[in-house]
Amino acid sequence: MWDPTKQRQVEGLAPYPVQVEEVPGKPWCLRVEYDNGEAGEADLSELVNEKPFDLWKTEKKLFSTVRIEGDTLVWDRNIDIAPETVYMAVTGRPLEDILPVKPIA
Repeated sequence: MWDPTKQRQVEGLAPYPVQVEEVPGKPWCLRVEYDNGEAGEADLSELVNEKPFDLWKTEKKLFSTVRIEGDTLVWDRNIDIAPETVYMAVTGRPLEDILPVKPIA
């Protein structure tokens, strides 16, 4: 069986989400918990006017189909979002802090 905590030992990978749920009363908002103990809310409302996320507006129950596959949040209808995008939304940290770039020698 695949174990995300073992995979995460590879240097430079963002933490893996281990639990995700909708936040009641906050449209397009998810509460996400990670394997490193961090947790918080990700407001995805800025995405609802972009394809394919605009389907969340027209198919009301689609946003509720969110689940974790590997390190990625996915929805029915082949919608997914980059793991680092969600992690940045939850933590407020910039990409450089999450996936540091090493100089080329």
